[in-house]
Amino acid sequence: MAPSRVPTQSGSSTEEEVQQSRFSTLHWAEPVDSSSGPEVLPTRGLQIWVDRICHTHGDARVLALTTKNSDLVLEALEGYTPKRSRRPRLQQLTIVLSNPDTDGSTNQAKAIQESLDGCQILPVASLQDIGTNLLGESVYDAIIVDHPDFWSGADAAALLDSFLSIARPDSWVAARATAETHDAAVRHVLDHADWELQGSIEHSGYVLIRRQLAPVKLDPTVYILSSAAARSIDPLLHELDGFIGKLGSKIELSLLEAKCLLWVSQCPGHEASGYAGFGATTGLLRTVRHEYPHIALPQLLVSENDKDPHSLARSIAHVLQLTLQPRSRPHDWEFYVQDNRLLVPRAVAAGPLEKSMDALLHGPRPALGKLAQDSRPLHLCNKSQDINDAWWELDDRLDTALTDDLVEVQLHKVSISEPTSKGGLSPEARIAAIEALGTVRHVGTSIGSTFRVGDEVLCVIPSDAWSSALATHVRLPASAVWNSPLRQDQAKSVSMPVALAAAYTSLFGSSGASVSSVLIVGSISQTLRATVDCALAAGMQVYVAVDDENGVNEMSSKYTGMKERIIPIHRDLDTTVKRLTEGKGVELSVCCLGGFVSRLAARCLAYSGRFVDLSEELNLAALPQILLDRGCTVSSVRLSRMLREAPRQLQANFHRAVDLLGADALSNVQAYPFYPVSRISDAVAHARVSGTRVIVDLQAPGKVPIVPALPDPTPLSAENTYILVGGLGTLGIALANTLVDCGTRHLVFLSRSGAVRETQQITLKELQDRGARVDIVRCDAARQEDVKCLLNRVEENHWHVRGIVQCATVLKDGMFEHMDFDAWRQSTEPKIQGTWNLHETFYSTPLDFFVTLSSIASVTGNMGQANYAAGNGYMDALMTLRRKHHLAGHSINVGLVPDASGVSDVAETPEQRRQRYRHLEGTEILQHEVQTLLRVIVQKISPVPAQVIAGLTDTLPRTDGAASWQFDRKFDHRIQVVADEDAGAGVVKTSSLLKKAESLDEAVRIVNQALQEYLARAMASSAEAIDLELPFSALGVDSLKAAEVQNWVSREMGAELSSFEFIGAQPVRVLAEKIVTMSSFVVVA
Repeated sequence: MAPSRVPTQSGSSTEEEVQQSRFSTLHWAEPVDSSSGPEVLPTRGLQIWVDRICHTHGDARVLALTTKNSDLVLEALEGYTPKRSRRPRLQQLTIVLSNPDTDGSTNQAKAIQESLDGCQILPVASLQDIGTNLLGESVYDAIIVDHPDFWSGADAAALLDSFLSIARPDSWVAARATAETHDAAVRHVLDHADWELQGSIEHSGYVLIRRQLAPVKLDPTVYILSSAAARSIDPLLHELDGFIGKLGSKIELSLLEAKCLLWVSQCPGHEASGYAGFGATTGLLRTVRHEYPHIALPQLLVSENDKDPHSLARSIAHVLQLTLQPRSRPHDWEFYVQDNRLLVPRAVAAGPLEKSMDALLHGPRPALGKLAQDSRPLHLCNKSQDINDAWWELDDRLDTALTDDLVEVQLHKVSISEPTSKGGLSPEARIAAIEALGTVRHVGTSIGSTFRVGDEVLCVIPSDAWSSALATHVRLPASAVWNSPLRQDQAKSVSMPVALAAAYTSLFGSSGASVSSVLIVGSISQTLRATVDCALAAGMQVYVAVDDENGVNEMSSKYTGMKERIIPIHRDLDTTVKRLTEGKGVELSVCCLGGFVSRLAARCLAYSGRFVDLSEELNLAALPQILLDRGCTVSSVRLSRMLREAPRQLQANFHRAVDLLGADALSNVQAYPFYPVSRISDAVAHARVSGTRVIVDLQAPGKVPIVPALPDPTPLSAENTYILVGGLGTLGIALANTLVDCGTRHLVFLSRSGAVRETQQITLKELQDRGARVDIVRCDAARQEDVKCLLNRVEENHWHVRGIVQCATVLKDGMFEHMDFDAWRQSTEPKIQGTWNLHETFYSTPLDFFVTLSSIASVTGNMGQANYAAGNGYMDALMTLRRKHHLAGHSINVGLVPDASGVSDVAETPEQRRQRYRHLEGTEILQHEVQTLLRVIVQKISPVPAQVIAGLTDTLPRTDGAASWQFDRKFDHRIQVVADEDAGAGVVKTSSLLKKAESLDEAVRIVNQALQEYLARAMASSAEAIDLELPFSALGVDSLKAAEVQNWVSREMGAELSSFEFIGAQPVRVLAEKIVTMSSFVVVA
């Protein structure tokens, strides 16, 4: 049969709603192609393999072909579903379910949806139904096949062929084979021209297959630069010669201009300066890659334990292959060999830190927890009409001291009703109040001995909307707190207050006078049964009229002694009642229904009788004239109003009803339907459908959304001293204020000049006014002798230094090619020598924190800031090493701070900073957010990684015109993922248009338009305002921006031009023609 494409999409997420992530760290892990040859993964290798897929690709798409026996596949995928709250995760997960049993397939699809949230399920009858007709234009990074027929028949080669149309050029397949089909599977792969065998998974039978990649093209000679004295490289050269020789090249020792430069560094984990030095190299290379996009600059870091020449040579050759092989995605440029495993970095969310930051900045978000285990007073908060959106949070109404006239009760069970019931409401459900059972926790001094702490009591809490009044602890006047019947079941007790109070009030009124006969009319409800029970207990002759035969039968089975007096409601009700009462009628008629039924009930009264309405729908004008003729009285019991205006009367009536009925009768009370608080939405649904009250057990097991308490961190000791290096800038002063907020009372600022400007004096005076002692010490941390003098002063003054914040920054921007050594030294010394001197000097001091204010530049590689990136990269690595040695250390890669003038004395307006750092859009972080992050670190509010990238969003656009650093593979998990249905709504990429151009003139027009739009964005202008007859230099493009344009042209137009061509005198129009002639995307001649 032909397959029908019927995708089943999971509709709800079991995890918290995905929030934007802005605090991340670099995580090194194996990519999917980490091995240079066939690899055997351990038993749980499928999950490891999926993890590698997700780590490698921030927008990974996986297709799984499986049958009814899919447990192994589901287990491997369940941690990476598209609706997982945090990355790494899959962008798309499609499950093709091959099962000829339609009913079984449907049931299995539902089970898979529950397990894999956000997956798409496509049912087919057989493997032959799989193809583009079923999957559309989707292409996948990985395909998992767990089907018994995949390798067994003659169709395996055809199926592998069909995968080519739905697989990316560098995609993988994990296909399960049985012991009987394993050899056939290997043979099929080896015989296939487009797939190659890459390994297997132990015990599970999975064979790992990858698409054949294009061969690596190396120059005939590969040159290696190394120190002449480093003879230890000889064994490596010998091994490397063999690997490189296989690629058709030979090795020479030399230095020359190259198209690819692989930088290999050993990372001595035991030696701090060397370890931190590789961080400086990393920061430098990240910048140079953007300034010189025509040079491939991979970096390979090697752990100190990976010294085997053969393994190292294999890793070097593998890195060359990975960086030079044509790929469908950008290349990775950074690699790390550890324990013979090749790792690549990805910026991923720092989960615990993000939660703490979000809680401190915006208040904590609800998390699932057990209500009974939270001792705080909580109340239900719901800002929408859907109870599923509600959560529990701290009830600040109980922050004040208990007043003398109130009782505080902790509630255990509550009874609620839903006024929007689809059917009719029972009398007790119409009452705008919460019934509750709880324990007295505190008693006001004027209450007397009526209630004691520990008493079990009932409460009736007036409320027009129960959801706004529901809480775990309440404070009520004594009139709203009723004594609970002794030795009664709790569920039955909480089902009594409203019904018993209504019953007694309707039967005896305010006078308490009894009657000899009563007719009770209505649908079966708690109130109707309570009224019958009270009337019988008072010795009345009771007649009951209910609204159908089923109700008659139910009441008759309960009240067997009065079967003949239980009748259905009908038009001749008064005739029936008069017959039963020998023509007299009843002295009292209690009616729980309005409209026509109330008129029937009123006709049943005897002379001077009393009519009581419990429906709260009484219309006096609609009552029969016979009431007046017989001298009858009419009253309406409105319990909702009485609870507010006469609560003590209802309280007394409830207690009288309890005394009247006695323990035996109370034990027969029927409890309302019962739900745990974790199923409150089901409780509300039942109340809405049935029109009755329901019980919600606040102490029952099960988890509900609860806003957790904010941490109460330990303040910094007022006896200790905390040092800020170069902290007299805007951000430094803000951080000093944060330290004072955290308890600091002695701050020492290190300044190279020791001078303090007038504006700085004002802010320092404000710190002093807050109780902090401030010392300004002239000290250049980059000079070892200055730091020694500082240490002497610390010892002389008996300062207990317990924390350092390194803010020192000197900016000397410029393209690396034009940067002189003095500019390099001035920018790097404060961060490299300065941080190293502080590290060495205070190495043995038990610091609570050592925080370096690094920059996003060391992670992204800002063009024109190679020195700045190197210095910050050094601090990043040194702080990481300190943490490895169990020392205090945190490096904060601060993004663009729009409301601060930086971390130094460089003064800029927010607009100047925005224009200057336009390429850093997507990294913004406000000053108070940096302050909050410092607070989390110094007060140890939550675990914080050694390196924190602060401000980098996880919605980077990667669109035409985006900064080149955004295309770095490190940021795969920080990009904005576009849903499939929205993918076609964006602007068509320039590269796509050039590929479709049918003439050179059309291609030139496309390039001209793209250049106009790009320059317009950079100049905050319109495309029409860009004159194509002007050179780039006349349009505001300097050497720094020229490198950005060069990167963009290379990426979007496939043309490699020198940056000098973008700052020359030729008009934009002429350069556009040159771009077209050099573009690899233009195919027309």
